[in-house]
Amino acid sequence: MIGFEEFKLVQELDDEAHRAVREGLDEESLAIFDLLNKTDLKLSDIQRIKAVATQLLMRLKEEKLRVDQWREKEATRDAVRQAIHDFLWSEDTGLPVDCFAEQEVEVKAEDVFRHIYRAYTTVPSPFFTAHASM
Repeated sequence: MIGFEEFKLVQELDDEAHRAVREGLDEESLAIFDLLNKTDLKLSDIQRIKAVATQLLMRLKEEKLRVDQWREKEATRDAVRQAIHDFLWSEDTGLPVDCFAEQEVEVKAEDVFRHIYRAYTTVPSPFFTAHASM
């Protein structure tokens, strides 16, 4: 039998899963989207940010995060940090330029890096795999 705290955690995870579906994202991309999103954006900008979140995560998982023990190697950590920054700053792949000032992009890039550092010790992320199995 599960206790109240476990039930509450499962309910919160279930709520996030439903929100991910409503947003048209998986839970991993939703986490990145939440870090990139800000208030008072047009729908088209929100859609762009969703695409950025999904594509950035996919690119990192396909390339940079595949390096064994990427977090322990300074050069690899720096490469992941730089890849995030470059992706978000790019006019082709990044955040809507008319909505984000340079300083905001810097802060968002660092927020995303911290999340990636914590959640992606390996690919697939044990954090999201563990939550999916609850």
